Amino acid sequence: MITLEYFSRINPKRMLALIRMVHEEYPSVTYVEYLDQKPQSNYDYYLDNINFGGTFIRLGRYKNYDKMTKTFDMLPMFQIRVNPNKYMHEPFFRDLLQKLLSVSAGGYLKKYDYAVDIPKNPSDVRILDSKKEPGLYKGTRYYGQSGRHGYVKVYDKQKDLARYKEIITTPLTRVEHTLATNKPLSLENVYVLEKNVLKTDISCLNDTDRAIVEMYLLLKARGIDYEIQIGRRKWDKIKEYISGQYALLDYGTILDSLLSNIKTEFDAHAIQSFVSDDSITENECINQSIEEPELLFE
Repeated sequence: MITLEYFSRINPKRMLALIRMVHEEYPSVTYVEYLDQKPQSNYDYYLDNINFGGTFIRLGRYKNYDKMTKTFDMLPMFQIRVNPNKYMHEPFFRDLLQKLLSVSAGGYLKKYDYAVDIPKNPSDVRILDSKKEPGLYKGTRYYGQSGRHGYVKVYDKQKDLARYKEIITTPLTRVEHTLATNKPLSLENVYVLEKNVLKTDISCLNDTDRAIVEMYLLLKARGIDYEIQIGRRKWDKIKEYISGQYALLDYGTILDSLLSNIKTEFDAHAIQSFVSDDSITENECINQSIEEPELLFE
């Protein structure tokens, strides 16, 4: 999924009419409108939200709440959230994107998901030295806060594809990062099992390391899947006793070319700082009267 934001040369009502015109050409495509929405975040919220066939368009960005007048400025902006792998070749989305870009005054890539597929079982893929809060739900491992910069999830892609009747016969694990373009790149250290050969003589380990190895092997023997949360140095000492030999995943340089292609396809070459408050003139804002929101952050 990628998120892009643009300034528009027309107001939200005219943009909504434009999107409706595209939908009239594709009446069989799912289309749902959520209009005149109140703010639900102190950082990023929009007046109108549209689900067009699984792609999401948001119109009219609220900004700068004034506690005295209880009003927001509304910027002539729109946002596109889409999975380009899934929708880029869909005729309805190509037409929709063409129409939206025709009224754009400049845009930028705000956030994106970067996924790496590894031909291994999830138990053979580990993240070490992460400073993010770990979590585990129905076999999926999480690190960090959902939707935030640096958020990571590790899950069984083979099983995920089977839910959609796409059957593959070999194991596949996906490591998926959520990244913001205005923050430093944050990719976790991912280790992949190379040889599943265990050392058995633990006499050379100190008491603490020996206890960790024995506990892990006991849990594994009882069929309990347990993710050990330890640092990389400790892991380097005991990994060959509990899991085998691991290698650090090389992300390579493909990410740069992927981002470049996205920016070209979506005409999003501006940098995010162009939407800072100082760059917005009074004529570019629409004053919107609204009660003070109860929820001020996501």
